Amino acid sequence: MLKALELDSQDPVILNNLGNIEYDEKNFEKALDYFKQSIKVSDSLYLIAFFNLGKTYSLIGEEEKAAVVLKFAENKAENLLLKGLAQYHLAVSYLEYGKVEKGREALKKAESNLKEFQPLLFLIDDLKADYATQYPVD
Repeated sequence: MLKALELDSQDPVILNNLGNIEYDEKNFEKALDYFKQSIKVSDSLYLIAFFNLGKTYSLIGEEEKAAVVLKFAENKAENLLLKGLAQYHLAVSYLEYGKVEKGREALKKAESNLKEFQPLLFLIDDLKADYATQYPVD
């Protein structure tokens, strides 16, 4: 992957993928750097990097930053798929931090926007199942 970066250091997909590798290795600061670079070189158009940045912020305890990043992605999304995915990640973050009402609201929006994308509805079902005992989300 670093070889690919040498060939094109301005490719947001490569930078995002490097961030995912660092995330998987639990090198969260490096992951954040790659996701931010991906966003910067794409002129904030590569929303997948926003999802990953928000997910990473949420994981490391930066709840407010996660919400800001994911709401930005939600507002910037130009189609239902990307909007629904942003809302799904926002719901996950809210529920992880015990913000049940915000989590439910984001999850309902995600479900509505993703209903046309049947293969992705397992994400909604899994999230509801994960939090069913703590916070019923139906």
